[in-house]
Amino acid sequence: DELEQMSAAPFPTGSDCVLVTFEATEEMLCFQALGWERPAHVLDLRTEFKNLTNGSNPPFGNELLGVMGSMGIPSSCGGSKAFSRTPLRTAAQMQEARQEVLEYCEAEVRAIGLVFEGMRSRLDLDRALLRGSYAWPAAYSHALGIPVDKHLFELLRDNLQAFRTHLSESAEHDFGVYKNGSFSHERFTQYLSDQGVPAWPRSVTQERWKVDKDTFEAMALLHPQIEPLRQVQRVVAKVRALSMSVGEDGRNRASLRPFSSITGRNQPRSSESVIGLPSWLRGLVRPEPGKAVLYIDFAQQELAIAAALSGDEAMKTAYCSGDFYLSFAKKAAAVPEDATKATHALERERFKVVALGVLFGMSAQGIASRLGISVQQGEDLLNAHKRAFPRFWEWSNGLLDKTQMEGKLETLFGWELHWGQESKERTVKNFPMQATGAEMMRLAHDALVQAGIQVCAPIHDAFLIECEESQIQDVIQRSQEVLAWASGVVLDGFEVGSEVEVVRHGERWLQPNGQEMWQKATDFLLEHCGEEALYAA
Repeated sequence: DELEQMSAAPFPTGSDCVLVTFEATEEMLCFQALGWERPAHVLDLRTEFKNLTNGSNPPFGNELLGVMGSMGIPSSCGGSKAFSRTPLRTAAQMQEARQEVLEYCEAEVRAIGLVFEGMRSRLDLDRALLRGSYAWPAAYSHALGIPVDKHLFELLRDNLQAFRTHLSESAEHDFGVYKNGSFSHERFTQYLSDQGVPAWPRSVTQERWKVDKDTFEAMALLHPQIEPLRQVQRVVAKVRALSMSVGEDGRNRASLRPFSSITGRNQPRSSESVIGLPSWLRGLVRPEPGKAVLYIDFAQQELAIAAALSGDEAMKTAYCSGDFYLSFAKKAAAVPEDATKATHALERERFKVVALGVLFGMSAQGIASRLGISVQQGEDLLNAHKRAFPRFWEWSNGLLDKTQMEGKLETLFGWELHWGQESKERTVKNFPMQATGAEMMRLAHDALVQAGIQVCAPIHDAFLIECEESQIQDVIQRSQEVLAWASGVVLDGFEVGSEVEVVRHGERWLQPNGQEMWQKATDFLLEHCGEEALYAA
């Protein structure tokens, strides 16, 4: 109650002050809930410790007590971890535990002070404050949430196991690859023959077909006729529960967990967000009356970043053509100059796998496995990329030497990858694209929020934005201007394009490859629960 009566933070947060904290996003959630002004400068010690140790495995983890342990600070200097997990639900309980709460908070503040003093000399303060500033937009999107169909979500959640059983039984009849509810590799062999799929990757160790998520996705792109089976296999094998939280207001809220990945990208828990679920479940996203949802993404972001960072002019030209993959295929003389996505879809998909795969060091064998082709064919595709973009390869091959020599690799804004015994060449090669993309996203996210644009969630290289239906075109224009600006800042003037998908009230955010599974789910709910239950308000 006392906090709610405060119109501003009870400590200075102006331009001559730095708010030093741990898990800054949590603090900014509090600031925004209480209507307090945004602090001018924020320093998040959790993020900075992660940056100083990124690429290694700190022995005690990245939580406050773990960081203290790594720095030799006695745990007795911190608050009680057990108490911090204790739920205090009622006003009476809060009043009763008031002194204990204050003592815990005071101990944690002292601990944060000790951690700060221990890290102070190692901080690049300007860059650290730039990272700290991201806590505000991250908290904003967490609090705003994503509009979903609450009733349909709960109906599907409560009947998910029955739906999975229904799918496996139906698949035994429709595809012939299941037997008594379980996937049969023997039957899958016949299925591949019936579908005219000439080659499918095998697991070298188990001498069985590879049926993991990535393999199914890659093969379904090459052979669209197996997409229905891919969807069924994903649900039956992986979707065992729907545990994401949906509030009474029909909003799905999940922590973005900024800087949690090694590349500095957000890493929300997939089980907590509708975005982390299989693509067909994005049909749960539904704009409220009078509103629309916009999905605005950087077009082929990682390829643009690779072109700009490497200084490969041929790569820049391919990106600016509007279709990098077809441009690459034409440079390799694999398709005619008048080829389009419609006329040469298979060839385009192959060159797409290569173009993206080389960004994290995919080998000829890896390409062959992903595409279901011979290793020699994979080698030919890899060599075609080397001939098309020699400057990129010179730059990429030098990354490992640079990292080993200097002990680390860092981005424009100072996100670091440290070389250690467990470091992998693929991680090093992919780090500049992913980490630079993360910086581009953070810069754009903050600018969008400051411009008054309602960002429900950042999604890898895209943003899910909510707006009034009457403001769709205005919000699209302003958002795309922000994305172009952010990419130009990070890439020294080279701007990355963006694409837009609009979902209006009355529509659902259905993905093309998820429409069939969505229809299966709603048909099942209609039959299993009845029309009245399915369409209840």
